[in-house]
Amino acid sequence: MHKYKFLIISLIITFTLACKNERVVNPPENLIDDDIFISILVDMHIANSQSLKPSEDGMQPKRNLYLMHDYIFTKHEIVRADYDSTVSYHMKFPDRYAKLYESVLNQLSKIEGELKADSLDI
Repeated sequence: MHKYKFLIISLIITFTLACKNERVVNPPENLIDDDIFISILVDMHIANSQSLKPSEDGMQPKRNLYLMHDYIFTKHEIVRADYDSTVSYHMKFPDRYAKLYESVLNQLSKIEGELKADSLDI
């Protein structure tokens, strides 16, 4: 009986420590600054929404979107690998990533409001 008690207590302690043991994830060297990353995400979402519209130049939406993404990376002076690494890093911290996306959504809402106000002025 004493043997089982020890085993049960050992398992409880092991599970408790395992749950508290947070994995340390070092940020990649090419991690994009949060403010720049938020601006990139805003631009990406605008580009994604634009790609849903019929293309006036006859380009396929996927090809057009790829070119828009390349333009965004150039605009922000990053490469696709930097963006991918930053997204991958932030996905490991969902709560923090959600806060970044709150800022993205706030900026998109602000842009939408400005566009609506401008269209009423016409």
